[in-house]
Amino acid sequence: VDINVLLTVEKLAEKERRQKAEVTVHVKGKDIYVEQAHEDLYAAIDQLMDKLDRQVCRHKDRLQNHHHVAAKRLDAGAV
Repeated sequence: VDINVLLTVEKLAEKERRQKAEVTVHVKGKDIYVEQAHEDLYAAIDQLMDKLDRQVCRHKDRLQNHHHVAAKRLDAGAV
């Protein structure tokens, strides 16, 4: 697992300063990239972490084997 974090301030105009947070997570089989921009850097980081959490959980669910054998079949096969 390798993680890259980039925090930037975009100065489009004096009134429109945008704080931007980006994260790239390199996991086995996939790269997960998330970015979020907000006026407040801490708010951008909080929103980014929520997005990242959802994507990592979804990736983990996809990797798990959902075709397991039911416990009833295991007990019946042993007898």
